[in-house]
Order: sequence, then C-alpha cells, then structure tokens
Amino acid sequence: MIRPLYNRILFLSMFFLLAIVGCSLEKESRFNRSMQNLTAHYNILFNARQVILQKEEAMAQVYSDDFSEILSVYQDTTAKTAAASKDLEAVTTRANTIINFKEQSHYIGDAYFLLGQINYLNSNYFDAVEFFDYVVRSSPENKELTRTALAWKVRGLIKLNQPEKAATTLDTARLLFDAKKVSAEDITGADLQYQIDRGNYEQAEKLAVQAVDLASDQKKKIRWNFILAQLQEANKKPADAYKSYSKVIHSNASFELAFNATLNSLRIEEKQDGQPTDRMTRLRTLLKDDKNADFIDQIYFQLGETALASQKIDPAIANYKLSVKNSTRNQKQKGLSYLRLADINFKYKTDYIQAKKYYDSTLLNLSPAYPGYQQILKKANNLQLLASRFQIIAQQDTLQALAKLPEAERTARINLLVDQQVIQQENAPVKVNPTINNGNVINSDSRSSSSFYFYNPEAVNQGLVSFLSVWGKRRLEDNWRISARTVATVNNNSNSVSDPDVVQVQAPQSATPGVATFKQQLVNSIPVTPALLQQSNQIIFNAYTDIASFYKDILGDNPESINTYEYLLTRFPDNNNLPVIYYSLYRLYSDERNQPMAEKYRDLLLKNYPQTQYARIILDPEYGKKMLTSDAQQNTFYNNVYDFYRKRQYDQVIARTDSALKINPQGNQAAQLAYLKTIALGHQQKLAPFELELQQLTAQYPDDRLVTPLVKQHLLFIAVNHEVIAARPFALMDSDPNEIPFSQERFMHEPIATAPNPAPEIKQPEPPPVLSAQQNSVVKTAPATLSNQPAISLPPNIKKSTVKTVSGIFTTADSTELYFVINVKNFNNLAPSRFGVGQFNRANYPDVPLKHQLKEVGQNNQLIYTGRFYTVAEAKNYARRIAPLLPEIMKVPAEKYNFFIISRKNLDKLADSK
Repeated sequence: MIRPLYNRILFLSMFFLLAIVGCSLEKESRFNRSMQNLTAHYNILFNARQVILQKEEAMAQVYSDDFSEILSVYQDTTAKTAAASKDLEAVTTRANTIINFKEQSHYIGDAYFLLGQINYLNSNYFDAVEFFDYVVRSSPENKELTRTALAWKVRGLIKLNQPEKAATTLDTARLLFDAKKVSAEDITGADLQYQIDRGNYEQAEKLAVQAVDLASDQKKKIRWNFILAQLQEANKKPADAYKSYSKVIHSNASFELAFNATLNSLRIEEKQDGQPTDRMTRLRTLLKDDKNADFIDQIYFQLGETALASQKIDPAIANYKLSVKNSTRNQKQKGLSYLRLADINFKYKTDYIQAKKYYDSTLLNLSPAYPGYQQILKKANNLQLLASRFQIIAQQDTLQALAKLPEAERTARINLLVDQQVIQQENAPVKVNPTINNGNVINSDSRSSSSFYFYNPEAVNQGLVSFLSVWGKRRLEDNWRISARTVATVNNNSNSVSDPDVVQVQAPQSATPGVATFKQQLVNSIPVTPALLQQSNQIIFNAYTDIASFYKDILGDNPESINTYEYLLTRFPDNNNLPVIYYSLYRLYSDERNQPMAEKYRDLLLKNYPQTQYARIILDPEYGKKMLTSDAQQNTFYNNVYDFYRKRQYDQVIARTDSALKINPQGNQAAQLAYLKTIALGHQQKLAPFELELQQLTAQYPDDRLVTPLVKQHLLFIAVNHEVIAARPFALMDSDPNEIPFSQERFMHEPIATAPNPAPEIKQPEPPPVLSAQQNSVVKTAPATLSNQPAISLPPNIKKSTVKTVSGIFTTADSTELYFVINVKNFNNLAPSRFGVGQFNRANYPDVPLKHQLKEVGQNNQLIYTGRFYTVAEAKNYARRIAPLLPEIMKVPAEKYNFFIISRKNLDKLADSK
C-alpha cells in the first residue's frame, strides 16, 4: 500500500519539476540560451547537415554529365518532382523547430539557411534565393554564414537565369571573401560556374585553379581538375590541359571521368603530334576492355571523328553508325552521331534527302537546350534551298567537265550518264512505311531491362502493328477515331523519323523525261563556247553567293558564310562583285571579332575600290544614314530594293534591307523595308521561322498603319491554312512578285464575294457631276488635312443651275462602276507604289475583291486605279481611308501625283485621249 503511494507521489513531483523547468527555459536567461544553443547545434543542425550532404551525394550519383561541353561545377541539377523527399521534409521540420521553439538560440540564421538549401535541392530556386537573401539581411554579424549564403544565392540566381543579379551578388561576396574560411570554396565554386556560363573562360581558368586548391574533398578536387583541363583546352593551352587531364587519369577518379580524360588526352596528342593512326589504334584497344562496355558509343564516335579529320569519309560513316547502334543510355551521344552523319551526307555525299532524315533524327534525340539546336532546326527546315544551290553547282561542274573532254570521250561519257538515268528510272521501287518494319520505332535500348509490359519492345511493336491494321496511321489528336482524312493524307503530314538508314525508295515517276529528250538536254547544256562557259560560271557564282547569304542571314552561321565567300575569291578571283564580297567578309570577321582578317578585307576594299558606297560606309559610318535621311533618297532606295524583289533576287533584298535597317531602323520606310525582307525570307524558309519573323515584325512596328495590319492578315491566313502551308518546301512559293503574298490564295476557303445587283427600281437623286482630274475639290491631294474632313464632296447648297456642264468627251451619267485613281506625272517605275496600294487593300479590305492596276495615259502620265466601287459613297470612303497613308504608300515625290474618283467609262475615255 505504501509502495504505490510512494510511486504516485514521485510521479507527481517529477511532472511538476519538468513543468517548472519547461517554463523556466522559455524565459530569457544565460542558462536557457546555452541550452537552446546546445540542443539546436548538436541535436538538430548536425543531423540536418548530414542529411543534406547525403542528398547531395545521391544527386551526384544520378547526375548525367555531358562531356562534350564544359562540366557543371556542382552535380545538383535534378528533375523537379511532385513528391518531395522525406529526408528533406524532416530537415524542414528540424529547421522550423529552431525558428519556432529555439528563439533564444543564435542558430536562427542557420535554420533559415537550411530552408534555403532544401528549396534549392528541391529545384525551388526562387524560394531558395529569398531564404538566402533573408539570411544575408538578418545575420550581418555572422560573417561566415553571410558569405556562404551569398555563394548559394549566386547558384540560385544562375539557375533562375538572372546573370545581372548574380553578378551583383558575386561582387558583394568578393568583398567579404576570406581564403582561410570554409566559405571561400563555396564563393569560388559559384563564381567559377558564373564565368563558365557567361563564356569568360580565361577568368574561369584562374578561378578553377583556386577552386582545386580550396576543394574540401577529393571528389571535388578531381572534378574541378577536369574542368580546369577543359578550360585550358578552350583557351588554346594544350600542354597545360594535357597535364591536368593526366592528373585526373592517375587519380582515384570515377571510371567515367577517367575514361573521358583519356579520350581528351588522345585528342590533344593527335593535334600536337599529327598521328591520327596511333590514336585509332589506342581507341580500338579501349573497345576490347570490358570496363568500357557502357562507353562503346563514345569510342566509336571518337573513331569517326578521327577518320573524318583524315578525310576518310566512308570509315567515318561506319563508325558513326556503330556509335548510334551502341548508344544505349546516352541519348545526346546518339544525337551527336546523327548530326555528324547529316553533315557528311550534306557536305560530302551531297545526298540531301538522306541528310534531311539524319537532321530530323538529330532533332529527335538532342535536347532543345543543346547549343546550336535552333541552327540545326533552321537547317533542317530550309535544307531545300541549300540543296537546290548545291545541285546547281554540281550540275554545272559536271557540264564544264564534259566540255573539257575530247569529242569521242565526251560522247562516251554522255552515253554513260544516259544509261545511269535509265537504270535509275527503271529501278525506282515503291515507297514503304518504315515505321511498321523498323524495330527501332520505340527506343528500347534504355528500357529493355525492365519487366513492365509497356517497356517490352516486342509487345509494343506487336501492338503498333495491330493498331495500324485496324485504324491505319493516324495522328494523336482529339477525335482521332472519326478522322475523315485518308491514311495517305496523314502519312504525308507525318514527321516521324525513327531510323534514317531504313531503305525508303520512291515509286516510279510517270513524268520523267525520255532517254532521247534527256540526252538532247544534256548535250545542249554543255558550255562548249566561251560565252556559254561564262554563263555557266555566272550560274555557279550566283549559287555560291546565295549559299553564303543563306548561312549568314538565315542560319546565322558566320564561319560557313566566311568559308563560302573565301572559296568564291579563290575560284573567281576576277569577278565583278569583289567590293560586295570584301565588304561582307569585313563585316563577318568583325562580328567574329577576328580583327586582323577584318582589317585585311577592309584594306583590300579601300585600296582597290575607294569610290564604291561600301568603301564610303567604312570611312564614314554616318554615310549610310545620310544617304537614307531625305524622303527622296529613301524612296529611291526602296525602289531599288523592290526591283530586286521583283526579279526574285531575294538574297539581295535581305542583304540591302538588313544594312539599311541597321543604319536607320526608325526611318519612314523602315517598316516597309522590314516587310520586304520578311517576305524575301519567306521564299527561303519553311513556315515555322517565317511565321516567327512575321510575329517579330508586328512586335517591332506595332503602330504602323500600313504594314502591321497587313502582317496580321497574313498571320490569320496562316492560322487557317497552317497544314497546307507547312507542307510546302518554302512558306511562300514563287508567284507574281507584284501581288501581296497569300492574296492569290485568299478565297481558298471562303466564298467569292459578289457585287450587289443595282436596284433599277430605286430612282437616283440628281446625277452627280463628272468627277474628273479637272475638279480640284476631289482631284488635289491634301494629306495634311484630308483625314480631318468629314467627307470628300462638293460644297452644300449649290444649285443645279450654277453648275457648269463639262463639255467634251466625258459623260455625266451615273455609273455603278467607279475607281479611285492616283495620277502620276513623269515617273517611270511605279511598281513599288502599286505594291504599296496592294498592301493597303489587303490589310484594310481583306474580304473585298479590289484590284489595283496600272494604265498609261498619254506620254507623261500613269494611273494606278483601284476598284471596283459600286457607289460614290464607297469610293469616297476608300479615298478618306487611303489618303492619309499616301505619303507612305507612294514612292514618288508628293508633287508628282494627285488622286481623284472616276467612272469606268470616263477612265477608258481618259486613257484613249491623246
């Protein structure tokens, strides 16, 4: 009885004692602060930091390095998932415990820093930056914590792609930098990553040397040594890079790191010693090592690179294909191998169809974030233009080679070419669908080890065949079961490319020329005379200039453009376009920051062609601007550019408008010049880049009253007819250059607008007076005041008896066929002005079939007349709308033209009068 009573009393005593102690710990005292610091540091912070270290190690284990680029300083990038890590959630709880219940502890800042790290590792970079920023602001007395928080804040800002803020934060961190503190490693690592991302490799190399010395563990030291070697190689220091790679090879590095260091060392040896054969032997030795089983694709790729460097094209192709075949885990490596195969087929094999397939496969395997992805995409989309130009060159080279042969040998060679043509036509088999027979439709390599049913490639392919047998090949879209389109149509629109090496051959073409016709065409095309040879050379020259302009203006590939222009100088050293080529090379080398070569071509231009406008632009940067300041000069320039457009010389249009817009981007004709450039690009691009150009045009000139509404009409038309236009080789096909793009297709999906029938039973009011060029109330142009007038009409309250009847050949009878006429005096080229009228009509009257035409009147006048209008009110309304824009539309001086409204009968009589 006494024992239970004693236990009860002891329990109550301990309860009250703990309650008293608990209450006392909430009071501010030295003892309480010490206890909270002790428990916060050893019970919470220590364990939390260990969890974060383990998390970083786990992320490093699964991190996929891209050894074709400079490695990331930290292996901390993971895909953001919906499910949060339980370990990190526990760390969050511990950090919040310090913040909420250890308020007297001086580890509050450390707790917020933990929250920042957790958000960073969970890819919540915005929240992480906010926590690190709070630590910096709230814990200025803790210098070491502040330095570390600044370093992590920089890493977060880099992830958020905010380089300006990252640079500012780095400046603050550098001011607090202390090489003796642990934070020195964090600041240097963050700075190193920033410099690498910004391309500042020289500064990054210096930081990498410091980072290696400051590294706190062996894994970081080895990794940062590898990065140092990459930076030294990028900075043209092969000897230093080789030493750094050797350190990695002979260290306790991971196999993947050591393997790639070995490959890079071999590459440096090859460049220094010029012995690719020895490298090939060593690479083949690596293939025999079982440890390299997971890197066979990279070894074959390096074998292909070595063969290609030695101009051994066929062995290079074989090795690249083996690289693709053995790419089981590295999707990017497969994409790079496809890219090499595409470039080889394009540049060396001139097999443009196969090159297109390889480019498509490249895009399927490479990430859109890959540097140069957009350039590859543009090349794939616009391959036809390059292909056509290279085919022209190859054809002319063949014809010139035939011309140099003796007569008998030439005849034999022609017969051989004819026989090849016949065999090619006879052996053209039927095209098959490669996706059914191809076992690589689903990338089974990375999933073959899984037992999950849908990861089984045989089951997937069997299901695919069964589906196709029932439904045919249909696109993944809403209501696919009830699609009314034929299988053939869907197949034509499909862009699926699984394996470019699957044999795909075309059905025989019915429209191929006969043997006799082909032979006769071949014979007639051989340039056997000096005049024909000169013509052939000019065709080749024009094709190469198109290619150079295409590389520069469409792909933005300055090195390839430079190579093409310099080849032109080698092949045609005395051509008539040397000033243009010299100026283009001067600009290209300047853009590439190759000052010695830029100066070389600058001096050639100034020395040999000092009177050209290109030389004047170099000597006086303001020359071009002065040349484009006055309205008359701008009109003249626009007319010249438009002449190139009419002649379908789109490269000239692009080059000249590009130069003019750089000199005077806000000139009166800037929007129209930009429009001409965009339309010229549309004749050389597929739909996707052309549509982007149109969107950029509306964004750049949102307030333009002539071009922007027209471009919006184009975009609307594209949206309605997207599939049709996307299937074209180019967004715009060659048609009448005097017509607005898409205007000839405008009623493809719309009913044709019909004119309303005149109502004869309605009695007309008084017959209107003759609206002719003699009546100044309608005739004279007044662009400054016309937009403010309510209507174009005669003054009110004029009695009929006071109006004088016009004598002569003109009639005053009413008509339901009226035209708005612009009369231009003594001016030859009205095509640009007529084109401007068409722009206005298309933008403002998209659903009305207005025509704008030219008519000569006498020897000194030309008329641009627009119609038909069915009432005077319609014609006057049109005049009110177009008159304020005539100074922009008309590419002639204002004093050279006026406008009026006239009936069809009077217009015909006016044209017939002498």
